[in-house]
Amino acid sequence: MQNIDFDQIWYGGNIILDTCTLDYISRCDFEYAKSIMDILLFCKNRVYIPKQVSEEMAPYFEKNIVHKNVSDHMKDLEREINEICSSKELNGKVKKNKIISRIQKKIDLLKKYSFGFYASELEKLKKGYGNNGEGLLDLRECITQAEKRINLVNKDDTVKSFFKMIMENTFDGFTEDEKKQIEEEYEDRLTKGLPPGCGDKRKKTNSNGDLVIWKEILKNISLTDKTYYLFITEDKKKSNNWYNESGEDIHPLLRHEVIELVKYDAVNVMDLCRFIRSCKPFVNENIDEICEYLMNNNQLLQEEMETYFEQDEQGLFIEEISDVIRNEYDGDWAIPDTYDINIMDLGYKVSERNRMVKVLFDFQIEGAADTCYHFGGEDYMFEAEFYINGSANVSIPIKSGNYSNSLMLDYLNMDIDIEDIFVETSDPLERDKDENYDDDYDENYDDDYDENDYDDYDDYDEDYNED
Repeated sequence: MQNIDFDQIWYGGNIILDTCTLDYISRCDFEYAKSIMDILLFCKNRVYIPKQVSEEMAPYFEKNIVHKNVSDHMKDLEREINEICSSKELNGKVKKNKIISRIQKKIDLLKKYSFGFYASELEKLKKGYGNNGEGLLDLRECITQAEKRINLVNKDDTVKSFFKMIMENTFDGFTEDEKKQIEEEYEDRLTKGLPPGCGDKRKKTNSNGDLVIWKEILKNISLTDKTYYLFITEDKKKSNNWYNESGEDIHPLLRHEVIELVKYDAVNVMDLCRFIRSCKPFVNENIDEICEYLMNNNQLLQEEMETYFEQDEQGLFIEEISDVIRNEYDGDWAIPDTYDINIMDLGYKVSERNRMVKVLFDFQIEGAADTCYHFGGEDYMFEAEFYINGSANVSIPIKSGNYSNSLMLDYLNMDIDIEDIFVETSDPLERDKDENYDDDYDENYDDDYDENDYDDYDDYDEDYNED
């Protein structure tokens, strides 16, 4: 991820999940899956799935469909095992190896169903059978045990929150007419070898699914103000072309397509593993590590200060400068025009009791202000430079994970408090320059004085007298 800083995504960007990403979450170890869900739930209002992904993931959301598919697979496995066991041509060792091989194939197939619980139960069965090679294989018991575990999962608050988030944050999708246009474009892109989805052309169904997802992403980008998007996909097949050659950035042709549409570099892609690693500075069990990252990367605090003075406390900003203009230069009021804010000397305190981090820092502001002198019924405007020094603190709530021990700073609910502020300005009428003129002249005159010049004169006088 090069052109888009991950900070921009985490602080305010939108995250889009692909079908294969949700598939991966549903197949991995359940405890790890819950940790991933927890991270995504921290920014749940900004995590989306395209309508196409929702439709592709329907079997995973519908328990009855999943159960029916699993039952069919188990019946097939049971039939295959019975055929092997009843064979008179195979000896015991060959039968055992064939049965274990058939079970392994079903395990690989069932890994994509309900966090792999069916597969893991079948794995236990295979292991037990492989150790002794005797006894009946109770496949129905596998289903029963897996269903018990799935029922526990379905009652888990994290899982319910996660799937509720997904179903609520689904893109609108396309009309039938729009889908027909996309299908026509897909054929044209295949001919030209344009991404995404070139590697799916041999699929019997849903061969244009990647393009539909891409079009949904583009549609939603065009409907939002300047917002950065991260598309998380595990589909790293080179033929599908989501990624560039290094596999770490969006395909250049897709990037060009985005910039042509919205005139800025709005989208990047990342796999789930890199996403989890990138989240480490923001989601961590160690709050100090999160705070240290904030201390070293304080652009967010600087932007928050700018917003504070531009919106929340613009009146304070104006009044402080106007006070100096009135009291020292006999003006009436002043309005800041342009300025730069710098923050420095950052430190922080963690309050575990209040679940809050307080960041302490000093700030400097330099800029120009339009100042007004009201005279004879008219307003006369002049420009003055201003310099502000002060100290402030920012209180940031600590959010805890729904399941894991992960912590995050809630940057959307920061609260700024100005502790001290000192303002200086230049004279809008530039009278201070006139007062310093004589001093400048004397200094320049003194600078021109050189004792050696007088030494040269003495030498000349001596030469003259000798003549």
